Amino acid sequence: MKLFLLFVFLIFVGNSSFANEDSVFVKVQTDTVQIWNTDVLANCASRFSLQTEITGNSIVVAECDTIGPIADCHCIYDLHSSLTGLPAGNYSVAVYRQELKKYFYSHDTTIFIDSLTFTLQSSSALQKSVLSKQSACHTATSIEKEEANPETFQLLTNYPNPFNPSTVISYQLAVGSFVTLKIYDVLGNEVAMLVNEEQHSGTHQVTFNPQQIISSHQLSSGVYFYQLKQNNFIITKKMIFLR
Repeated sequence: MKLFLLFVFLIFVGNSSFANEDSVFVKVQTDTVQIWNTDVLANCASRFSLQTEITGNSIVVAECDTIGPIADCHCIYDLHSSLTGLPAGNYSVAVYRQELKKYFYSHDTTIFIDSLTFTLQSSSALQKSVLSKQSACHTATSIEKEEANPETFQLLTNYPNPFNPSTVISYQLAVGSFVTLKIYDVLGNEVAMLVNEEQHSGTHQVTFNPQQIISSHQLSSGVYFYQLKQNNFIITKKMIFLR
């Protein structure tokens, strides 16, 4: 189950489009490439170190919070790395986030954020250089609700998101059959089973309240995934729990 969830995780995280989510994109200006990750929800004390590694035509950006979750508040940040002196060509970019025990996180974790490709048309004779920057804090706000399409198998974005203490997950079934709706952590561990039964077609809603559902341990703040499965159809989305 862990391996399967991690596979789904790689597929869906990079393609989500709702607010207060990491949004990765590239801006190319002549011979300068800017790799942006906007709407990064983190602790309001967070200070990110952006490590950029270039191997051939592959670029990996590792975002590491060097302060940790020490404050009782959250912010939304914009992070970007600026690269100069790359040869012309086609490039792939992968962005990861690291949470390390030495910076007061519960365990060492590397989270895949997104990947994309870009083409650099021109280059200069300048030596390669990398500059990184973290924006000031933006106010964290909840996302807007989505509307369901009654003719499709659909999983809507939970609302509110981020959430505390509870959030509502809505989904649409085109046909009736056996359905499961599960919650996973970033390591692929199942932390809650919300639905595990036959259901009729139409719109359904379920409330996820970690304090009521998970009695064995308290859920820590962070990113979690909710996965809807019906027959061979699977949709996974990301949500953020704040304590």
